[in-house]
Amino acid sequence: MVGSQALVAYQRPGGSSSAYTSPVDSYKTVLLEGKLSFSVSALWGTYQNSEKTISASVQLPSNTVTINQVWQNGPLNGGAPAIHATSSDHLESLGILNLVTGAAS
Repeated sequence: MVGSQALVAYQRPGGSSSAYTSPVDSYKTVLLEGKLSFSVSALWGTYQNSEKTISASVQLPSNTVTINQVWQNGPLNGGAPAIHATSSDHLESLGILNLVTGAAS
């Protein structure tokens, strides 16, 4: 979704994993590596037993109570992430996470 700040992880064709950050600035993005508005460290991704896992430490402004989250999966094109489908299940893959209470909606 345009305006998202993405943590991207995928399995390269040779089997190794790649993980990086990418600001999403258009609907035709190719998820180029770039800086986000917050600090990200210890970013990694794996694919094992048909499950994709991505993890990172993020440093948000101290007054942050909630964050919006979106998640997607999609194909690779030329060994790099390509645009995902725009069907309703993809467009509805979002939620709000309350960092104080732990509630998610």
